[in-house]
Amino acid sequence: MFLCMSWAIWRLRNEFVMGGKRQELSACFKLYKDVLDVCQLAFSTITVPIPPNTAASSGTQRDFARGDSLTCYVDGSWSSDGLAGIGGYIIQGGRITQWMSKRVGAVNPAQAEAMAVLQGYLMLLSIPSEQRAQLYSDSLEMVDSLAHNQPVVHDWRAFNEVWEAWKLQRRAVRTLKTTYCDRLDPKLQMAHTLANLGRVIGWDRQEQGLDLGEDSLGSCVTTRIL
Repeated sequence: MFLCMSWAIWRLRNEFVMGGKRQELSACFKLYKDVLDVCQLAFSTITVPIPPNTAASSGTQRDFARGDSLTCYVDGSWSSDGLAGIGGYIIQGGRITQWMSKRVGAVNPAQAEAMAVLQGYLMLLSIPSEQRAQLYSDSLEMVDSLAHNQPVVHDWRAFNEVWEAWKLQRRAVRTLKTTYCDRLDPKLQMAHTLANLGRVIGWDRQEQGLDLGEDSLGSCVTTRIL
């Protein structure tokens, strides 16, 4: 709590000294609470009960164990103060090999989710492999947008990201597919934590060349926070 409050004070102080942006004391407390929330998520192990008969949970468990595919989980985070973040990670051969957490400029949640999917596609395509690639998102709009012969844009503010993601999907030499994943799925929750860190802390991080077990991503992230 002390570190989070110190960081919030330091952040607002810098915005005033170097940017001339004066804010009320309440803004400091709001920033403190946001930072504390995401740090508590990163530093704790969260067990989320998943209904046993959901297709998303059973499918994701199978894909994590399979070695013949690349799997990516992504999520977007957006708040009414205009800050947004995206996060995601890649599973290859049953191991986490790459993760990212970034602050982005998004005007609404739909655009943040679209940015997350687009970045997930770019991460998957950066891996030189002929394995089929599966991306999971909790955005039904994005899943539907990319499921047709022509992109379906549900929100015009996310048009550019939807269009770019659809082009990457169509032009990819490997199978590239997006599937809906319930936001309560523990693996999607990890992507959500990374997105929140990007939004609140202002990260622009992408860690590659990793070989992490499923339970090691949280500790890897916390070392970057410290």
